[in-house]
Amino acid sequence: MANLHKATVEHLIRVLKVDHEVFTKDTAYTEFNRGFNNAIQTLEAFLDVSEPTLNERETEMLTGLLSATEGCRDDMHEPDENDVMAEVFNPKGKLDNAFGNEINPDAPWMNEIVVRIITGRIEEDRFDINLADLIALARKVPLN
Repeated sequence: MANLHKATVEHLIRVLKVDHEVFTKDTAYTEFNRGFNNAIQTLEAFLDVSEPTLNERETEMLTGLLSATEGCRDDMHEPDENDVMAEVFNPKGKLDNAFGNEINPDAPWMNEIVVRIITGRIEEDRFDINLADLIALARKVPLN
C-alpha cells in the first residue's frame, strides 16, 4: 500500500464511495457494505499518514545529497561504481550542527563532524554536510 501514489488512493476512495452509495440502497448487501466501509477506511488511513515537512535549509541539504549521489543505488551499496566517495572531517569532533557544513582546520572551536561527498575531481564535485544535519534529516522520515 505504501507504494501507491496519493492521487491513485484518492481516486480509489471516490470510486468506492460512488459504488457504495449504489449498494447501500439495497439492505440485502449488508456484508458487502461493511466490506466497502472497511476498504474506504483503510484507504483514508493511508492518506492520513503524515509526510515529513522540510524547511528551506533541510530541502537544500536533501537536494544536495540527492544530486551528489545521483546514479547510485537507493540502498547506497557500492557507490564507488558511480565514482562517489566520502571523506570525514573532524572524526573525533562534536556531534553538533552549530557551525553548519564549515570545514576550517584553522578554527579548533569549529570541530564538528562533517562528511564530504566527492563525485569528481573539481571543487564543484563536492558536497559537504554536517553529520548532525544528516542524522536530523533521517529522523524526519516516518517509520510506518
